[in-house]
Amino acid sequence: GTHDILFALMFSAMRDSVSEVRQSAFSLSGELVKHSFAALMTLPRAERLVELILPNLDTDHPLVSNNAAWTLGELAMQTGGAFLEQYIPHLMHALISALQTPDMAEGLKGNIGVTLGRLGLVCPNQLAPFADEFFGDWCSVLSLRAGNVHVERVHSYLGLIAVIRTDGQLLLDKKTNIFSFMSACAAWVYDHHPATPVAPNDTESASITSQLRVILQTIKDHNESLWNKVLNKFDQAAFLVNSFALT
Repeated sequence: GTHDILFALMFSAMRDSVSEVRQSAFSLSGELVKHSFAALMTLPRAERLVELILPNLDTDHPLVSNNAAWTLGELAMQTGGAFLEQYIPHLMHALISALQTPDMAEGLKGNIGVTLGRLGLVCPNQLAPFADEFFGDWCSVLSLRAGNVHVERVHSYLGLIAVIRTDGQLLLDKKTNIFSFMSACAAWVYDHHPATPVAPNDTESASITSQLRVILQTIKDHNESLWNKVLNKFDQAAFLVNSFALT
């Protein structure tokens, strides 16, 4: 039917040699996944979409990569982990490579950070084995606060928390990871400070703040001398300790 023709054209455009055509095709696919998933998306279409996302995460064409990553994040939120977990090793290789590309635009890095958060949220067990490879870069991207809308920030941090809870060793006795995590926590509080107006009944943000606090306190209690060494190098130390009421 009409939907089959639409998807055939869209998938064909995703393989086009002209990057602007691929960019537009992934923009359309993201909107379809976000707004019409239940009506339009069959399992074979979703599988084909992931197969086409993979080669297009390559940052040679940043605008294509940006839209492909965004579509992947939206797909994660719609399908959940069971569908995506088989693809995680290949996806992580591509996403980590993109995240660690030098001189990348902040907006693209921010988008990849959100996508990692959404994958972490639905597939934390599959992401955790890779986390040590990209944890510092991921936290740095979250610290940029690169203009993501509120729901994307929430998904990013929920995914980060889910991965940390899955890999208990990620933050224990690892100075660079602890420092990176402190930066991400400080950035979260800047965006969700008590003085900042938030939507009424925004219980999700309050929940994230309290979960970040528990993780920070756990790191401190586990090895206080290491915590103090890292904190002394952190330029927002007092802000962090006060904001999260660390004891």
